Amino acid sequence: PLNDEQSRYLNIIRYSSESLLSIINDILDFSKIEAQKMVLENIDFNLLALLEDFADLVGLRAAEKGLEYAWSLDPTVPLYLRGDPGRIRQMLTNLVGNSLKFTTSGTLSVMVSRVPDPGDAIALQIEVRDTGIGIAESDLGKVFAPFEQGDSSTTRKFGGTGLGLTITRQLVGLMNGEISARSQVGVGTSFVLTLKLGPAAHATASAVVMGDTPVASMEGVRVLVVDDFDVSRLSLLSQLRQMGLAAEGVSGANDAVSALKSARAQKRPFRVVLIAQNLPDDDGEALGRRIRENQSDADTALIMCVSAGFRGDAQRFAQAGFAAYLHKPIRQSLLQDCLSRVLSPVSPGPAQDHVLLTAHSLAEAIRYANRLLVVEDNAINMMVVQGLLGKLGYRDLEKARDGLQAVEAVSKGRYDLILMDCQMPKLDGYAATRRLREMGVKTPIVAMTAHALSGEREKCLEAGMDDYLSKPLSLGSLRECLLRWLGGQSASVGP
Repeated sequence: PLNDEQSRYLNIIRYSSESLLSIINDILDFSKIEAQKMVLENIDFNLLALLEDFADLVGLRAAEKGLEYAWSLDPTVPLYLRGDPGRIRQMLTNLVGNSLKFTTSGTLSVMVSRVPDPGDAIALQIEVRDTGIGIAESDLGKVFAPFEQGDSSTTRKFGGTGLGLTITRQLVGLMNGEISARSQVGVGTSFVLTLKLGPAAHATASAVVMGDTPVASMEGVRVLVVDDFDVSRLSLLSQLRQMGLAAEGVSGANDAVSALKSARAQKRPFRVVLIAQNLPDDDGEALGRRIRENQSDADTALIMCVSAGFRGDAQRFAQAGFAAYLHKPIRQSLLQDCLSRVLSPVSPGPAQDHVLLTAHSLAEAIRYANRLLVVEDNAINMMVVQGLLGKLGYRDLEKARDGLQAVEAVSKGRYDLILMDCQMPKLDGYAATRRLREMGVKTPIVAMTAHALSGEREKCLEAGMDDYLSKPLSLGSLRECLLRWLGGQSASVGP
């Protein structure tokens, strides 16, 4: 446990270290590209998982500044693609980080769609839009130049090396794409880039994604989304419709009340209402209370959607009659799990005493249901991995000291995921993985290796592993990996 002063000092050290690391990485990437030594990966990846992982980090950073972040993925875009997900994430980080830096109020959004391509490639268009300070038209040409910012007077105020956008432009070029910017001073800026990717060679090898297909129990259920942020509302509507729900959206509290009244009159009431906390004509909590006051809507489940939560919110929302409380942007797997629970016939009604469903409680239920096998021969490393998994809420863990023990454990039991060290006595991680795949084991296997050399990831994937973590493990990368493979999964994956 840390006192306030210790916590403050350690946070300063951490933020300073991360800033320094970011500068070093930018310079190394820039020099690598300039020397034409940058090599892109060409692997299968899940675009939805990438966007959700990215949103977990960016949404929190945006909320800390009082901003709202949302992303949307057009239904015409394939979820499973082939390319370099790490570099795509880097480009998003650079563009959204730039927007965060220069935006003090309003919104940030990432919109992904597909554009026609004369060849066989899948051409993605990614737009990053903000409501920041904007860039004068005369300065737009400078923003992609190295060590430059649009307005040199902003350098002292906002800092930065001026390399992020330059590296992004160069990475886009390596992917046979283009990038452009448009902006208006005082209104905001929009960066639009296109990337040419391929279809995934093996879509089934990608991470499990909930919501790809309609869920029978939700088919045709009417849901109302109340959110004035267009990108957020349209993204939620798209996700709900893909689940088979009959979803409609409005932008304000008064429109929501009118929609509910009209639906009752048509004898087609809404079963669920998802409400954004901040609305132009009323706040979400007040709207929830208005809906609860009408006995005709007593069977309608209310879900509060917030950009940033505070201590005491859950209790207050429960008292206002909400069935659940989720953070935006909402992970598709959590949204589906939440809706399944609030629509369940055994769920308590809104007027009864009940425990409010939250992203934390839903994720905890998933974590406690998952069983993990950790294969590691070093006792200290094993202790570190166990500690990190414990922090993330995973309790059902089994240990193996080498590849032979791992093969024996899997032949006797069922696991949802295997964390596999690569360098071990008796039977190393590569050989153990090959043997498990020969046995027909489909369980996701994630490599843990200290080797950072080029080609190591490919070696792991060729052995039959599904993902790759570099040592020393960080809490953030481990969390993202587990969410990628176990995000909405509660049933064990056996051999």
